[in-house]
Amino acid sequence: MVSSQRLTFEVPGAEAELNGWYDLGDGKVRLIGKLRMDSDVSHVTTGFKSLLLKPLVPFFRKNNAGALVPIVVTGAPDNYDVKQNLLHRK
Repeated sequence: MVSSQRLTFEVPGAEAELNGWYDLGDGKVRLIGKLRMDSDVSHVTTGFKSLLLKPLVPFFRKNNAGALVPIVVTGAPDNYDVKQNLLHRK
């Protein structure tokens, strides 16, 4: 098992900083951290969902980011799951 105190990666428009572990034996992972996006949460979807998210924009805007969203990455190979971690589950 490998633990990380600060795993970071970037993709166009977003940057993630995660802490957690990766099991080298079976490939299971549990990483918790924050996703910093260039755009706000209302611009990551379209249509009706975008309208519903507009009132929430101020709650996710922090540190000059479009949005700062807590996330959790869990699962095993062929079944990894990335979710919002709004309740900050550890």
